[in-house]
Amino acid sequence: MTGHRVSRERAQVVTKNGLRVSDAVTSFFESAALTGADEVDDDDLVALADWLVGRACGLDLDDLRRTAARSRGQRGVLRIRRALDLARVGSESRRETRLRLRLGRAGFRPPLLNCDVHDADGRFIGRPDIIYGRERVCIEYDSDHHRTDRKTFREDIRRRERFSAAGWHSIHVSDDDLFGSNWDQFVQHAEAALARGRREADARDAARIAPRSQ
Repeated sequence: MTGHRVSRERAQVVTKNGLRVSDAVTSFFESAALTGADEVDDDDLVALADWLVGRACGLDLDDLRRTAARSRGQRGVLRIRRALDLARVGSESRRETRLRLRLGRAGFRPPLLNCDVHDADGRFIGRPDIIYGRERVCIEYDSDHHRTDRKTFREDIRRRERFSAAGWHSIHVSDDDLFGSNWDQFVQHAEAALARGRREADARDAARIAPRSQ
């Protein structure tokens, strides 16, 4: 563990489990200034920002951006501003944030994040990590817990079946895809699924606007 000092006027302190520590926002700003072995990379700064504006903390993204804009001259503030520019409400884990960022760099449009999905009859079928609604394609990050926990594994199977029955294509991503050598293959798979989904969406749209035969 490495100790770091900041001026008293810049630190907001709270007590957690009997220890006085920087509050969440102060810790976020401090993280951007760390260097060497303690350095937090740019994608993890975005993940921290996503966490602050997500369900765990519920902070307002625009408020954080205004705070960053006022923090001129503070070490690491340019990294903070870049991270906040990329932050989104909806990512619920570090891996989900990294998946979203990598998809963006690969040319995918911004997706919906962790929204409820229903079938044609209005029945809830799931809440995927990454959603391309028009194409009915969803992408989910699966940790090893999804493989090793029997209950989670079985529920994943049932959920995939619900999505398939509702006309959705589910793509599941592991660390091998996100961080390993399988990324290019995953991108090709996702692009093909979205292309097929666009064709199917176009056909649905055409069927809705086509005049009914007399």
